[in-house]
Amino acid sequence: MRQLSTALMLVIGGALAIAQQPALRVVVIEGEQHVAGKVLKKGDFHYAPPNTPHGPFAYPKGGIVFAVYRFPTAAAQ
Repeated sequence: MRQLSTALMLVIGGALAIAQQPALRVVVIEGEQHVAGKVLKKGDFHYAPPNTPHGPFAYPKGGIVFAVYRFPTAAAQ
């Protein structure tokens, strides 16, 4: 069984460093998200498979993104 976490993030400029989570799915709601040399805009989707480096993420124009993370539960680790 896996634990599912979600986040709605409003980012006003700035950047997030490279991270490594089990799995990441992101939909851009407004603005832009720059990730791995690509510019994602409203409606675009980003998927990072489990146990791989994610990012870096930059928001030079700001943005709102909806992110879903899947973490293993303590029993599955």
